[in-house]
Amino acid sequence: MDDAILKVFREQNEDFEKMVAKGKRSQSTYSKYNTVYNHLSEFIRERYHRDDMAFRELTSDFIREFDFFLRIDKECTHNTVWVYTMPVIALADLAIKKGLIRQNPFEDYEISMEETDRSYLLKEGVEKLMFLKPSKSRYELVKVCLLLLRILLKVICLTMQLR
Repeated sequence: MDDAILKVFREQNEDFEKMVAKGKRSQSTYSKYNTVYNHLSEFIRERYHRDDMAFRELTSDFIREFDFFLRIDKECTHNTVWVYTMPVIALADLAIKKGLIRQNPFEDYEISMEETDRSYLLKEGVEKLMFLKPSKSRYELVKVCLLLLRILLKVICLTMQLR
């Protein structure tokens, strides 16, 4: 099936992977697209009992059901749902450009990023971080950077109080 959603998505990911290899695109974005592909594949299998489906079969309910699947089955937060639905909507736009469908079935779907409260790292959090044994060695660098940043911010605050 040439107009299959997952087939087109897989081809897009393969092209994206080539751009990552040449340093033209980000590995993290590629990883996100693969995650979205996997979630979408699982959703189609569970909801429609198929391995793939044609773009012409998409309805306005599809994206809402996928949204629900991400929130409930995958326990994604609102902003993660937003991040994961954007590539699917872009895929529908691509299908329009390729002449696979005439209009975007998701044009009535609305979602936007929500402002999130990024709280400060308190003393207990710093202590917990200090004794944390990261699961991967590269996370040790992140841990050290966070601890150094916390110390630097404390020094800046103390310096400002002395003035």
